Amino acid sequence: GGAVTFARDKAVAKWCSRRGVIWTELPQQGVARPLRDRDTRDALWEAFMRQMPLPDAPVRPLPSCLRSRCESAWADKAVQSFLCRAQRDDPDGERQAVHEPVAMATLNGFLERRGVRYAGGISSPVTAFTAGSRLSVHLAWGTLTSRLVYRRTQDALRYWREEEADGNPEATQWRRGLRAFSERLAWRDHFVQRLEDEPGMEFDAIHPAYRDLPCVRGAEAEERLGAWVTGTTGFPLVDASMRCLARTGFVNFRMRAMVTSFACHALRLDWRTVHYPLARVFRDYEPGIHLSQVQMQAGVVGINTIRVYSPSKQLREQDPALLFTRRWIPELHGFSDETILSGEMAGAAPGYPPPCIDFAAESKIMKDALWDRKKEHADAPETAAVLSRHGSRRNSMRFKPN
Repeated sequence: GGAVTFARDKAVAKWCSRRGVIWTELPQQGVARPLRDRDTRDALWEAFMRQMPLPDAPVRPLPSCLRSRCESAWADKAVQSFLCRAQRDDPDGERQAVHEPVAMATLNGFLERRGVRYAGGISSPVTAFTAGSRLSVHLAWGTLTSRLVYRRTQDALRYWREEEADGNPEATQWRRGLRAFSERLAWRDHFVQRLEDEPGMEFDAIHPAYRDLPCVRGAEAEERLGAWVTGTTGFPLVDASMRCLARTGFVNFRMRAMVTSFACHALRLDWRTVHYPLARVFRDYEPGIHLSQVQMQAGVVGINTIRVYSPSKQLREQDPALLFTRRWIPELHGFSDETILSGEMAGAAPGYPPPCIDFAAESKIMKDALWDRKKEHADAPETAAVLSRHGSRRNSMRFKPN
């Protein structure tokens, strides 16, 4: 969790210790607490994931002395609001419901039908809503555990390997998709472990050399941040993604990377000002993944490739028919696909703003600053320390089937 929930957990632990209460915390995913040696993490992860999930256990009723107090707490308006957000769809049915029956239905649907389109289908915001697993929200809220998903995926992989050996024409695509999904499960816990090992990354860049970048400040930063959050930057795919997030709580990974890269590199916003607005709209918000990815896309980790996503290039490659973009930006009605893809409608669409920045010029300022630091600190002790503490030990995090 973030700093607020971590402080809460430590306070609860102290309270229990003072009163002689035994508080048992059971791991929900393959994250070691504490991890004393990063070289052992992969082995610990695999050992945890290969354990059989615990069987369902009957829930014992609360003693009567506690029942009335709990019923009173559940009636609290704040608690009810939280539960509604977690368990109920929005009126338009555009947000995923979050409870165990729908979680199992989503897992079954992915492993039995949708998973065949996973490899290659998750890059585009058009196809990702169905080709993606859509399990991230359930893993984040705890209506599914990563170990259960891992075991079920293992079973499906074994089945499709046998089918491939028997010449089933669909088997190869299924196997590729499920292997790619399994690797994502491994990466998921890798990034959560990063926050576990370095809680301060919520507030500071992991690499100290990247803590002073040429970000815009003051009123200019507020104006740019406002345009980005509301989807009015004048860059269609960025705006469509931000509007989709605000309404549904979901876009695919590539779009998340693009909007974060755009905010940090092109708008030159401090990644810490980007973190909270995104956390509020991600329905599958998971602090460890979120903070790791925000820092990675901002280029401040120091051990990763610096990537600056071009919104126009992503638009042409990932939404060439403009199905996603037109869905979320109705102001573009009346303009041909060619005009939108070329960017020539800038400023001419009624109600839709022109580009708020010069993308090439602004992103060059940040790219130059990041590359200067990367070259200067390539062999620095700080870079080696970050790699030792947070770098993956697995060869491309390749999934190892049973």
